[in-house]
Amino acid sequence: MAKGSQEQGLASDLARQVADRTHTVAGWLDDREPGDVLDEVRSFARQRPGAFIGIAALAGVVVGRLGRGLKDGPPETSTSSTPSQFAGTIGTTGTAGTTGGDVDLRPRDWTPSDEPSTRRPGPRASPPARRPPRVVG
Repeated sequence: MAKGSQEQGLASDLARQVADRTHTVAGWLDDREPGDVLDEVRSFARQRPGAFIGIAALAGVVVGRLGRGLKDGPPETSTSSTPSQFAGTIGTTGTAGTTGGDVDLRPRDWTPSDEPSTRRPGPRASPPARRPPRVVG
């Protein structure tokens, strides 16, 4: 029980620190003109190019994930199957053990031959003829 309260305290402390730093950055941006901010960014990029590239890459990933999440909308939920019968976990490629956004919902014993056919009959194809029921009598 003590461990849970320590984790809760750690999480609330971390959230408070993030909020404080966000407030400080917002105040700093509010006090400067856009040209001054651009000059600061250029100066930082010249002094620490590795850190600048890392921060820019991280920001790009975050913006990309947010954009994809907004485009895709909320995830669909299914109540027809239990989670224990699914092969994969959340993943970018839809395979087990990866991390990302796609979910593999195929059963554990799934094979590619289980996939339904996506081929449609052409305009000349007709459905198979049905025979009338046999009357025995």
